[in-house]
Amino acid sequence: MKRGLLGVLVLFPIAAAAQEYECPQVYPEQATKLAGLPPNHAGSGLARSGRLSNAYIHIGALHSDPNGFDAMQIVPRRIRGGWETEDRFKPHESKWLVCEYGGERSSAHELRHRGLVEWWEQIAPTATYCVLRFTELKHESAVPSSWTAKASCM
Repeated sequence: MKRGLLGVLVLFPIAAAAQEYECPQVYPEQATKLAGLPPNHAGSGLARSGRLSNAYIHIGALHSDPNGFDAMQIVPRRIRGGWETEDRFKPHESKWLVCEYGGERSSAHELRHRGLVEWWEQIAPTATYCVLRFTELKHESAVPSSWTAKASCM
């Protein structure tokens, strides 16, 4: 009994310290007019809502990753219904959960589906370890399946 109670007491602070981050299913929530014009053009740009198509963890300054998921150094591990990565970093490094939208439809067998629109969510500066899980949400109807990306960081 003492050994079991000690195990619970030792593991409880670790579990309580985990911070959860999740990508929105759709971004932007509604069509958004874009500012600025390409040189020698008149008109208006529009970004339509896109479904979540990929996610990764980035270490560095906000929007500083020109290659996105394709430049990721960590090889994703397949899990039931998707994949996961484990990332380790130094305390106080700038780190982000990057969610990509509007890319090709993902599958559990194909990992790289670059989205055209990104949402960057900052991870706590004290975190030194994150597990990112990208998994399929199956629907009972004929609606295409959607995906979820959740990072658990400590």
